[in-house]
Amino acid sequence: KIRAEDGRAVSSVNLSAFMNNLPGINSTEKFSTQSASGSTSQAVNILEALEAGSKLLLMDEDTCATNFMIRDARMQMLVAKLKEPITPFLDRIQEVNEFLGVSVILVMGGSGDYFDPADHVITMEEFRPRVVTEEAKSLVIKNPGQRKKETTFPFPLICERRWDISRLKFGKGKKEAKIRTTGLDTLTLGEMEIDVRYIEQLTEEGQLSLCGWILRRLQFALNESDMPFVKGLQKIFSEIEKKEFDGLVPYNDGLQALPRLQDVMGVINRIRF
Repeated sequence: KIRAEDGRAVSSVNLSAFMNNLPGINSTEKFSTQSASGSTSQAVNILEALEAGSKLLLMDEDTCATNFMIRDARMQMLVAKLKEPITPFLDRIQEVNEFLGVSVILVMGGSGDYFDPADHVITMEEFRPRVVTEEAKSLVIKNPGQRKKETTFPFPLICERRWDISRLKFGKGKKEAKIRTTGLDTLTLGEMEIDVRYIEQLTEEGQLSLCGWILRRLQFALNESDMPFVKGLQKIFSEIEKKEFDGLVPYNDGLQALPRLQDVMGVINRIRF
């Protein structure tokens, strides 16, 4: 699930597909910040999901940044593209689908501009779904949009990232590793708290707790190899398939549950160093 996430930290993301010419920033190809805006955080969440291998993105306009989702013809006339750093998702959605093989389900009631790229359009009428794709496409033909597509280059390759996580300290006091959860809002590694409230796919604390133990295992794995995070996690998940949780957690309290690789990457991406 993709949403805007004001204030989240970002580490070394190639943001150029959606953001360029940001004030005071020469390049967005390796973008980092300790407090992302709504539009920036949503763009980052998409790019991180693609990096982690997601094949379906879910979006609800209620939790999306409007200026990231749409830029209509009147706004294009008022604010020239050279003065607007954001390339709206509307202008990239077909590339995400056709070239990256990723589907998008978008709940949208405020703009018909997405009728153009949509493969299927479904309305909810008295809580019942109705397929209206033909009607929507007919409207596109009868009432063509006046806006101009604003992409000037193809969607950049998604690169798998890695940075130094050796600074993560899992111990606290006399304990070599202390991993705690506070509901599904916070994961605590030693004394470091990670805000994970917007990793909304997590459904129980056992998954979040195991994310912490997987991170500890990943730290050891990366000390022995220069592979990126995703490759390291794929290796660990392969080990879990064979050995389950043996050697991963120091004890079995019966409460551990397996997260997805994307969930663990979501935790990594929200660590503040």
